[in-house]
Amino acid sequence: MIETTHFLGAWRLVSAEFKLSDGSKRYPLGKEVVGRLNYDAHGNMSAQLYRADRQNFIHDDQTAATANEIKDAFISSVCYFGRYTLDLENQTIIHFVEGSLFPNWIGGKQLRYFHFEDEKLFLSTPPFVMNDVTQTGTLVWARVANPSHTEPEQD
Repeated sequence: MIETTHFLGAWRLVSAEFKLSDGSKRYPLGKEVVGRLNYDAHGNMSAQLYRADRQNFIHDDQTAATANEIKDAFISSVCYFGRYTLDLENQTIIHFVEGSLFPNWIGGKQLRYFHFEDEKLFLSTPPFVMNDVTQTGTLVWARVANPSHTEPEQD
């Protein structure tokens, strides 16, 4: 039986796949992704998802970025944090967004359906419309090992 403790800790993004209403698949962050999802025992969460092959800006000064650099950086990432609640019976989790790279999410809720398979966490969106196409996103997360040393885990 799934318990709240199954979610706690840090998770590494394995894949981010969207299935369209016509059955085709798309990868808005690319097929190669990086990211972290964190849940703590006090109801806090954070998520950072990125396209793995993001391009560096020409300059190290963010304020000197071109419009295209800013656009590319924005659409190749999803970042937000807030609180969460679990409904174990219905296998849903709601993220209550307090801060987000995408300001429209702030103050809102992000509902996800969850299941565990082969020690991975699968989070799926309800169907939604983007670019006039109905789709469902599924993110697959693997638990980040808790190494006994102080060096960061290498992916």
